[in-house]
Amino acid sequence: LDSDQLSHALRNYGTTRLLELDRPNIAYCGKSTRAASALVAAEGALDGLLAPAGLGECLHSLREEEVVQYWDMGKCERHRIEIKLPPAIASLPQGSDLMVTFSTGSVATMAYNWFMALGRAGVGEGVFIGALDKTMIESCERWSLPCVHVEGGSTSAALRECKTENVRACPKQYPKMSILKVGFYRELLLLGFNVFACDADAIFMSDPRPLMRAHPWKLAEVAV
Repeated sequence: LDSDQLSHALRNYGTTRLLELDRPNIAYCGKSTRAASALVAAEGALDGLLAPAGLGECLHSLREEEVVQYWDMGKCERHRIEIKLPPAIASLPQGSDLMVTFSTGSVATMAYNWFMALGRAGVGEGVFIGALDKTMIESCERWSLPCVHVEGGSTSAALRECKTENVRACPKQYPKMSILKVGFYRELLLLGFNVFACDADAIFMSDPRPLMRAHPWKLAEVAV
């Protein structure tokens, strides 16, 4: 962490906190290149304490921080995600298992393979894809895939600014996809579903749901 990131990590504490860092010369990498001059001067003493050991290299970028800053999608209404579940999904009782992935049109074939593999594994109910852009929605219609449009207002609008086929090639827009993904899963959890959050390039050889109902997995709130 640099100084800006460290301040951001502590922003929710209303009182003074003492931090104990293991190997601080690695955990803290010095003043942020974006810090104001007053902050740079104030942190000079800390740098002096750690400098003899040699500070770590600051590797994190603003692009990564942009994702981290959306720590609670519910804190700001303009960051909420809108989804309209198909009747077959919406009618499922709370506590039902959903097998879900997300996709932009650039990786539509991955989402198609993911869906087909689940079908071959015997998983049919509660399976659908979050479509993040118009191209993906068109692919869903063409291949008759169970999809829902994930709309995130200004976040979706920013994602549409990427004009290349692969969103990873747009460093400013790529984090927006992560924001939509997290918000998408959050909305499903708020509806009371058990969410199997899958990458589109994951291929299931068998139904994973019985495993998650067995000990010790059934005791977990979150399993990775």
